[in-house]
Amino acid sequence: MNERDALLETIFDNPQDDAPRLIYSDWVEEHDEPGYANFIRLQIKESRGEPVDEEELQQAWLDYEREISPDKAWDHLVSKQSFDRGFPVPSMNVSVGSLRDYSRYWWPRLPVIGLISPLSSLNIAEFVRVPYLARIRSLVVDGHDPHGLVIPRLVQCHYLKNLRVLDLSMYNMGIEAAEALARAEIFERLEELRLPYTMRPNREAGRLLRKRFGDICLL
Repeated sequence: MNERDALLETIFDNPQDDAPRLIYSDWVEEHDEPGYANFIRLQIKESRGEPVDEEELQQAWLDYEREISPDKAWDHLVSKQSFDRGFPVPSMNVSVGSLRDYSRYWWPRLPVIGLISPLSSLNIAEFVRVPYLARIRSLVVDGHDPHGLVIPRLVQCHYLKNLRVLDLSMYNMGIEAAEALARAEIFERLEELRLPYTMRPNREAGRLLRKRFGDICLL
C-alpha cells in the first residue's frame, strides 16, 4: 500500500472525522493538486456551518476538474453535489456500463467506495468482472431476482471480499437467492446486511440468513 492509499484508508475507516481529510488535503496540495486541496477544505468548512464563498468553492471545483480530467473520470460524476466534505458520497448511482468503462480511471483521484447499481440477469455477468469492485465497501443493489439468477453470481464475485455493507432492501428476491446468500464465502468483512421488507413473511429465508450472518442481518 502506497502513502496515498494509506491516507485514503484512514479517511474511510474514520468517516465522521475531518482530521484525516484535512491531512489528505495537505498531501494532495504538496503533490500538485491545489484545486482538490482547496475543494476539500472548503467543503469541510461548509459542512461545519462556517461561511464559504460560493464563487471560491465553484472555482476550487473547476480547478479540481482540470486536475483530474486527464484521467477520464468525469464521464458520469460531474457535479460537486455528488461530494461530501471533499469525497464522493457513500453511495454513487452508477450504471454497470459506466462502472465497466470508467472505473479504471477513478482511483485514487476519484475514490469511489460505495455504489448503487441496478442488477439483473442481463448485466450481472458484466458487473462481477469489474476489478474496481475490490475497492467497494458499500453496495446497494436495485432491481429484482425472482428466479434466483443474480444473487448466486454476485456472491461468487471475489472482488467483493472487502465489502462492509450489502444493501438488498430495494431488491426483490426469492428463496433461491436467500439460499445462495447464506452459502456465500466471500463476505467475511461484512458488517451490515440489509434485506428487503418483502422477506419478512418468508420466515424460512429469514431464519436461514440470520443463522449465517447473525446480528448484522437487518430486516
